[in-house]
Amino acid sequence: MSYRLKEWPGAWSDFAKGLKGMPHEAEMLTWMERLGNEGLQLRRRVRPLGQGLFELKIAHYRVAFGEHEGVVVVVLCFVKKKQRDQSSINEARRRLKIVKAGNKDLSDVAIH
Repeated sequence: MSYRLKEWPGAWSDFAKGLKGMPHEAEMLTWMERLGNEGLQLRRRVRPLGQGLFELKIAHYRVAFGEHEGVVVVVLCFVKKKQRDQSSINEARRRLKIVKAGNKDLSDVAIH
């Protein structure tokens, strides 16, 4: 089953620009494509964070996402750093809550 993959404006697209030429760039692109194809069925690299939020983990990169009305929504991407992780997760939860309330326009995710 293929899922529509949407993003909080700039969540993935801005993050992906910073990946150019970085280690794990190709791996991140591959796993994002798989996320669009498999959604929450993607078990190997995904872990639940609670309250409908999930995390795709590739090396020290994180993609926080949820599902809303059959669409996988990327709400935040970040580089794992212990001192900022909880604030990033809290921000991702806040964004997902806004999305689920229908109060945010989302963009299609482009993977290239």
